[in-house]
Amino acid sequence: GCDIRLARTVELDGRTVVSRTELVNRSKASLPIRWFAHPFFPLNRDRRCFRPEFPLSVPENPGYIFSDGGTLFMREEYVWKQGLFQQVDIPSGVMFAAEIFHPLLPSVNVTADYPLESLPVWANDRTFSPEPYLAVNVSPGGRYEWKIQYCFG
Repeated sequence: GCDIRLARTVELDGRTVVSRTELVNRSKASLPIRWFAHPFFPLNRDRRCFRPEFPLSVPENPGYIFSDGGTLFMREEYVWKQGLFQQVDIPSGVMFAAEIFHPLLPSVNVTADYPLESLPVWANDRTFSPEPYLAVNVSPGGRYEWKIQYCFG
């Protein structure tokens, strides 16, 4: 069987929300963990999504375009009511750090302290969500901690 201890804390520090997770593997077998944050952000009128602080490219797709200025946009001509899930290409092991564009705030800066396994993005006609995936194996008796934070500017 699987014997684990999982603890999550979420705290507000000024204008920053910090979500910390700790997993302890008490079993005698290695434990594969796959986790992702799935925040939803409201859309801007100009359909800017986010500007990553790491290299990123977007495969040919009907809905998203990555500008020369380093910003991911939603194509206006796509039928967003149906939504669109798209993997983006990132270097192996990069950490997530990005400015999310928000219609009511100057910005939302998001950082994660774990290496990304993958980074899909998802949007519909109301929201946008980058989904920074974590994939690790926790050895028997081992522990793994990670955090993601959202700073509302």
